[in-house]
Formats: sequence, C-alpha cells, structure tokens
Amino acid sequence: MARNVYLSHDRTYNRKLSELIYAYQIERKKSKPEIMELYLNATYFSNGAYGIEAASQYYFSKLTGELTKAELAFLAAIPNNPEYYNPLEHFDATNQERMLEQMVANGALEQAEYESLIKSTIKLDLSIPVDLYPDYVTYVHQELKNLVASSEGLDKSLQSTDVTIRKNAEAE
Repeated sequence: MARNVYLSHDRTYNRKLSELIYAYQIERKKSKPEIMELYLNATYFSNGAYGIEAASQYYFSKLTGELTKAELAFLAAIPNNPEYYNPLEHFDATNQERMLEQMVANGALEQAEYESLIKSTIKLDLSIPVDLYPDYVTYVHQELKNLVASSEGLDKSLQSTDVTIRKNAEAE
C-alpha cells in the first residue's frame, strides 16, 4: 500500500527502504482495517478501474457488498498482475480458483462452499462506465496518445474491436 500510494515502482534499494519507513509509519497511525481500506481503494484493477468499488461496478455492475465470494475471489486475482489478469483480454487467466483455495486455507471459506463456488460461473457486466482518468497525469497521457495517434493516422486502429490490430497500433 505504501508503494502504491506514496512511491514509484522503481526496483531500487532506496525505494525499498523508503517503502519500509512509510509502512512502519502507516502501521503506527492506522488500524489494520483502515490500512486494508486504503489499499483496496488505491489498487489498480485493470481497464482504468482504481479501487475495489470501481472494479466491482466496472466488471459486475454491483456494489462490493452485493458481490458473491466467487466474484470477490475473481477481483482479488487482478491486482497481482493487472496486465496478465485483465479479465477483458485474459478472462481464463484471472484465476478465481487459486484465490478461493487461499480463502479455504485461511479459514474464510468452508470446503463444501469452495466446491460449489468453483462450479459457479462468473459473468461480467460492463454496462456501467468507469472514470478512465482517475488523475490528471493519466488524462494528459491519454490526450498525448490520442494526438499522436491522430497525427499518425492510427485513430481507427486504436478503436478497433480486434485486439491484434489495437495492440499493433499501440506499439506503433
């Protein structure tokens, strides 16, 4: 949480040391539930959804309190690697089974409930739009990307429904 909110993702000893100091200060001033709430509200869940509530509304068109345990496990898999576990591009990779197994191991879920949840089907409902620009930097980056795409004639390719065409245009 300290790294996501206050620091960069650089892989340096200085960043790691700073992260330890921030984490120590956060733990001194906040309770575990408050830290968890901050973490869940600052985490990236792919496709412009920052925070568990935005992800819940984006992927399932529900408030987090209305989600099933299977849907919560599905969302819990995404922050590990938002690019790889992006449900819109790699739905099968978003491994809810692994998360449900961890819930059983931690005592948050009974074995019988686990077995019934594994059989349940997750259906995404993408009818509620999410703010794609949660901060000014994201907005500026997207505007720059759009301007470059426009000047290079890549507008239509970037908006293509074909993932391959879109990825090639983004790389270009």
